[in-house]
Amino acid sequence: DDMSFDGLFIHYLKQELQSQLLNGRINKVYQLSDNELILIIRANGQNHKLLFSIHPVYARVQLTQEDYFYPPEPPMFCMVLRKHIEGGILRAIHQKGNDRILIFVIDAYNEIGDLAQKELIFEAMGRHSNLILREAETNRIIDCMKHIPPFQNQYRTLQPGAQYLFPPQQQKIPI
Repeated sequence: DDMSFDGLFIHYLKQELQSQLLNGRINKVYQLSDNELILIIRANGQNHKLLFSIHPVYARVQLTQEDYFYPPEPPMFCMVLRKHIEGGILRAIHQKGNDRILIFVIDAYNEIGDLAQKELIFEAMGRHSNLILREAETNRIIDCMKHIPPFQNQYRTLQPGAQYLFPPQQQKIPI
């Protein structure tokens, strides 16, 4: 598995997403399944559908034109995202080093009207892929699509209230 290719791909993907979505407003959040989520982002005068998939084989993030069926009952993670980032503004998209990790920085207002920066972190890591919402200031996980309790992974706990740790650096394979 050649990580450097993946990292490079993510780099170009990041640039494309930045050109289309920066300073856009997150108008709606839909969760299609346990693995898939869509953000409707209004940017540059049009609506964009940003699809996140944490599928163990087909993990990806992409802009899509597809029409999807939105489940009437949003799952918990979707409701958490709606509460925290709906109406927020996408300020930046970063890549973590050369890893297959994208960080979406969102300015959103909390219940009492204070600006609180949130980060939606997409990790494309095969069967360990995940989508995590954290508070930028405290690095506390608000919620994640896939919960990883401490007994399952000594190094990284991925559940609400835990401190977010990036996954261990991927070993680069020299070309």
